[in-house]
Amino acid sequence: MANVRFPIQTLAGIGVVVALSLYGTFTFYDDQISRNKIQANAFQVGTEEQRFAALKHDLPADGMVGYVSDLTENGILLATQYALVPILIVKHPPAV
Repeated sequence: MANVRFPIQTLAGIGVVVALSLYGTFTFYDDQISRNKIQANAFQVGTEEQRFAALKHDLPADGMVGYVSDLTENGILLATQYALVPILIVKHPPAV
């Protein structure tokens, strides 16, 4: 088997890419740990289940319901979908 030798510039470039990738990974992880300490339950899933408990009994068990909110976070919609399972909650329901 032939011994392949790469130019030093190629090895240096790969080293830089690896170093920057590791730096970005650890920076992201550190930032995420800080965010999680500040706000442990960002989407308030438990709160959403309590908030929609009465409404869940009035909605059809297997239907589709439109979601209207003045909040722009997608996480709020996801928490609502989780709280109202198995009802399908959609942002833009199809026209009937």
